[in-house]
Amino acid sequence: MISFYYTKRHDKLVMSYFPYQNTDWVRRAFKENKEVIISKTFHFRKNDLLTMINEDQEVSYEFIFGKKDNDSFLIEGRILSCSRNLRIRQIPPLLNIDYFKIKHLDKKTSVFQLLDEQINSSIAEITIGDEQSGSLLTWEQLNDIINGFPNEYELSLYIKARSTQSIMQHLPIIKNYPQKLESYRKRGHYFRTAKEIDNAIELDIHKYRIILNQLEEMLEPEKIEEYIESSWQEQISKIILLLYPQYIIYLSKVRIEDYIGDKNHKEIDILLVNTNGNVDILEIKRPSNRDSILRKGTYRDNYIPCTEVTYTVMQIEKYIINLIKSGKKGEDDLNKKYKNVLPVDIKLQINSPKGFLILGREKNMNSQQIRDMEIVKRKYANIIDVVTYDDLIIRLKRIICSLTSRTETSI
Repeated sequence: MISFYYTKRHDKLVMSYFPYQNTDWVRRAFKENKEVIISKTFHFRKNDLLTMINEDQEVSYEFIFGKKDNDSFLIEGRILSCSRNLRIRQIPPLLNIDYFKIKHLDKKTSVFQLLDEQINSSIAEITIGDEQSGSLLTWEQLNDIINGFPNEYELSLYIKARSTQSIMQHLPIIKNYPQKLESYRKRGHYFRTAKEIDNAIELDIHKYRIILNQLEEMLEPEKIEEYIESSWQEQISKIILLLYPQYIIYLSKVRIEDYIGDKNHKEIDILLVNTNGNVDILEIKRPSNRDSILRKGTYRDNYIPCTEVTYTVMQIEKYIINLIKSGKKGEDDLNKKYKNVLPVDIKLQINSPKGFLILGREKNMNSQQIRDMEIVKRKYANIIDVVTYDDLIIRLKRIICSLTSRTETSI
């Protein structure tokens, strides 16, 4: 699985490669200082490897694909098996493998290798950008070129049409493949609906990449302290709506009756609303560079949750009890207060609400801490989902990988 993204931290255009099967061949090739060829199109050396990510025994490789050169990205010709370099003056929002690889052609799979072999030798480098950049090609023109390449079905028809022309000179035929080929070419090379679905998936990939980049930037130690608690909660709430599409809106600072305490009211920071109007509770704790989800020491060889976790879990449980006790009156009060912000035909309902707790990092935990943290999550799972920021990052990356795989028919 292959995808592309720009990393502001390294100021480079990166190609991410997630092998479907065994990854040992990549490591073995680099250990022997050999070139790695991915998808019969991309050629990388050991010094092109930016980082190797190992999560849950699943390995992905991040390669330096393009380097910043003034206002453009320069991709060395050797990476695409070309004699010329490729210069991208404007990155399209949906940069994907389809710009580089011709599907269904076994031998010449590289788009730019074919261009490199056939364009005039006076052209020093292949440049792509918008119309104002003075580039050799615009992305629209490149799309036109790629759409002009034959697909697998057309190639099959072409072979049958050529053989039919030879056969029909001597024998009667039952299928007129030359006519079928001509008819197919008049209709075009793809079905509009399928193309539109692919475009929608590409837009989703772009959307989730933006979210991932934003979240990773927010979690940088020097960035965390720049946010006040309310701003942090607002940004994470927006991300949650995109990551968990069953929720369509969130409500902030929701006051409810306190039926089990000695106060008149309780204030829930964030109330999530799903497509049927059912509400759940979201608690977001801004991570701190000093805090840990688990206590530093062990108790009888076990790592146990820190005070903030147990306190927040109890707080959420009390919110849930108060919501349930409020019953029909609580629903009516909430609907009256938020009728102007709720989508049309949505009525808030209190039906066995659950809690979400988002806090802390796991990236610096050892293997025993990670196992004990998983036990903590499962302990509360019936009522509260305890989610770390690393869980959110992993979820985003897997969504991107899944969506990317749908747009690729062969790697």
